[in-house]
Amino acid sequence: MSSEYVRIRKKGANDEQIKPYLRNPDGSVKTTRNAIASLHAAGLGASSDRVHALLSKERNKG
Repeated sequence: MSSEYVRIRKKGANDEQIKPYLRNPDGSVKTTRNAIASLHAAGLGASSDRVHALLSKERNKG
């Protein structure tokens, strides 16, 4: 008996939908992996490169 892995494609999120998932409750910036996990939990998807770029902008904000 073989088990099959089915990848379900998440709805792609735009930048404005991603931004609320970039920070932890304490205000610190999440890691790329944690931000993507939060997006997936909300039923949204985005490439790691795109999330990483947005996280970099968040870190560079003054």
